[in-house]
Amino acid sequence: MSSRAAKGNHYLRRLFCQIAWAATLAKGSEAKRRYHKLKARLGPLKAIWAIAHYMVRVVWKVLSAGVPYRHDENPELSRRILLKRAAYLKRELARIGYLMNLTPADPAPLRS
Repeated sequence: MSSRAAKGNHYLRRLFCQIAWAATLAKGSEAKRRYHKLKARLGPLKAIWAIAHYMVRVVWKVLSAGVPYRHDENPELSRRILLKRAAYLKRELARIGYLMNLTPADPAPLRS
């Protein structure tokens, strides 16, 4: 298939490519996951174009059908981020002279 893109609004095309680059840098985003999956096969520029096209489809669906945008957050990633942040805050407190022990209030959610 041809990789040539259909003509469209020049400014929106640039805008969505910029948004795609930014979205691929966000931790845990669907765009980042798709980008890394496509980059090996297509190369970085075509992968970004595919991500931009994906984002255009999402925006179109939200605007045309009135479907609310739903961000599916990865619970495992959220857990790791919270644990990493807690360890960082513990180190910072130790740096200024406070010692503390981290014990979860409810240990069940932290287990995989």
